[in-house]
Amino acid sequence: MDTKDADKEARQEKLRRCEEYVDQTQSRIKETEEKLRKNAFDLDGLQNTGKPWSQEMHFTMKRMLSQREDLKHDLMEHNFWLDYGKRDLQIARQSLMPEQSKAATSSQIN
Repeated sequence: MDTKDADKEARQEKLRRCEEYVDQTQSRIKETEEKLRKNAFDLDGLQNTGKPWSQEMHFTMKRMLSQREDLKHDLMEHNFWLDYGKRDLQIARQSLMPEQSKAATSSQIN
Protein backbone atom coordinates (compact mmCIF):
# COMPACT_ATOMS: atom_id res chain seq x y z
CA MET A 1 0.00 0.00 0.00
CA ASP A 2 1.49 3.33 -0.97
CA THR A 3 1.19 6.62 0.86
CA LYS A 4 -1.67 7.87 -1.32
CA ASP A 5 -3.80 4.79 -0.55
CA ALA A 6 -3.01 5.01 3.16
CA ASP A 7 -3.97 8.69 3.19
CA LYS A 8 -7.26 7.99 1.43
CA GLU A 9 -8.01 5.14 3.83
CA ALA A 10 -7.32 7.41 6.80
CA ARG A 11 -9.67 10.06 5.37
CA GLN A 12 -12.38 7.42 4.83
CA GLU A 13 -11.98 6.27 8.44
CA LYS A 14 -12.25 9.89 9.61
CA LEU A 15 -15.44 10.26 7.56
CA ARG A 16 -16.89 7.07 9.08
CA ARG A 17 -16.10 8.27 12.61
CA CYS A 18 -17.66 11.68 11.92
CA GLU A 19 -20.83 10.08 10.54
CA GLU A 20 -21.02 7.81 13.58
CA TYR A 21 -20.52 10.75 15.96
CA VAL A 22 -23.27 12.79 14.28
CA ASP A 23 -25.66 9.81 14.39
CA GLN A 24 -24.93 9.18 18.09
CA THR A 25 -25.36 12.85 18.95
CA GLN A 26 -28.68 13.02 17.08
CA SER A 27 -29.83 9.93 19.03
CA ARG A 28 -28.86 11.61 22.31
CA ILE A 29 -30.84 14.70 21.29
CA LYS A 30 -33.94 12.58 20.55
CA GLU A 31 -33.59 10.75 23.89
CA THR A 32 -33.22 14.02 25.79
CA GLU A 33 -36.21 15.56 24.01
CA GLU A 34 -38.29 12.51 24.93
CA LYS A 35 -37.19 12.80 28.57
CA LEU A 36 -38.18 16.49 28.53
CA ARG A 37 -41.63 15.63 27.14
CA LYS A 38 -42.11 12.97 29.84
CA ASN A 39 -40.94 15.40 32.51
CA ALA A 40 -43.41 18.05 31.29
CA PHE A 41 -46.23 15.50 31.24
CA ASP A 42 -45.38 14.31 34.76
CA LEU A 43 -45.13 17.89 36.04
CA ASP A 44 -48.48 18.73 34.51
CA GLY A 45 -50.03 15.68 36.13
CA LEU A 46 -48.54 16.58 39.50
CA GLN A 47 -49.78 20.17 39.31
CA ASN A 48 -53.29 19.16 38.30
CA THR A 49 -54.01 16.52 40.96
CA GLY A 50 -56.62 18.68 42.64
CA LYS A 51 -55.30 17.57 46.01
CA PRO A 52 -53.83 19.82 48.68
CA TRP A 53 -50.06 20.08 48.44
CA SER A 54 -48.16 17.91 50.85
CA GLN A 55 -44.51 18.34 51.74
CA GLU A 56 -43.74 15.23 49.67
CA MET A 57 -45.44 16.75 46.61
CA HIS A 58 -43.49 19.95 47.11
CA PHE A 59 -40.15 18.09 47.16
CA THR A 60 -41.18 15.98 44.17
CA MET A 61 -42.00 19.16 42.25
CA LYS A 62 -38.64 20.73 43.15
CA ARG A 63 -36.81 17.57 42.04
CA MET A 64 -38.71 17.43 38.75
CA LEU A 65 -38.06 21.11 38.03
CA SER A 66 -34.37 20.60 38.74
CA GLN A 67 -34.34 17.56 36.46
CA ARG A 68 -36.03 19.64 33.75
CA GLU A 69 -33.31 22.29 33.94
CA ASP A 70 -30.63 19.59 33.72
CA LEU A 71 -32.31 18.12 30.64
CA LYS A 72 -32.53 21.55 28.98
CA HIS A 73 -28.83 22.06 29.63
CA ASP A 74 -28.04 18.60 28.22
CA LEU A 75 -30.08 19.38 25.11
CA MET A 76 -28.22 22.65 24.54
CA GLU A 77 -24.90 20.88 24.96
CA HIS A 78 -25.85 18.07 22.55
CA ASN A 79 -26.92 20.62 19.93
CA PHE A 80 -23.66 22.53 20.40
CA TRP A 81 -21.57 19.39 19.81
CA LEU A 82 -23.81 18.33 16.92
CA ASP A 83 -22.88 21.54 15.10
CA TYR A 84 -19.19 20.74 15.52
CA GLY A 85 -19.77 17.15 14.42
CA LYS A 86 -21.57 18.30 11.27
CA ARG A 87 -18.74 20.71 10.50
CA ASP A 88 -16.16 17.95 10.91
CA LEU A 89 -18.29 15.66 8.76
CA GLN A 90 -18.41 18.25 5.98
CA ILE A 91 -14.63 18.71 6.15
CA ALA A 92 -14.12 14.92 6.07
CA ARG A 93 -16.36 14.59 3.01
CA GLN A 94 -14.51 17.37 1.23
CA SER A 95 -11.15 15.79 2.03
CA LEU A 96 -12.17 12.64 0.14
CA MET A 97 -12.69 14.61 -3.06
CA PRO A 98 -9.54 16.70 -3.43
CA GLU A 99 -9.16 16.06 -7.15
CA GLN A 100 -12.79 16.95 -7.87
CA SER A 101 -12.56 20.04 -5.67
CA LYS A 102 -9.41 21.20 -7.42
CA ALA A 103 -11.00 20.64 -10.83
CA ALA A 104 -14.11 22.57 -9.81
CA THR A 105 -12.02 25.40 -8.40
CA SER A 106 -9.89 25.69 -11.52
CA SER A 107 -12.97 25.61 -13.78
CA GLN A 108 -14.52 28.42 -11.70
CA ILE A 109 -11.37 30.48 -12.10
CA ASN A 110 -11.32 30.01 -15.89
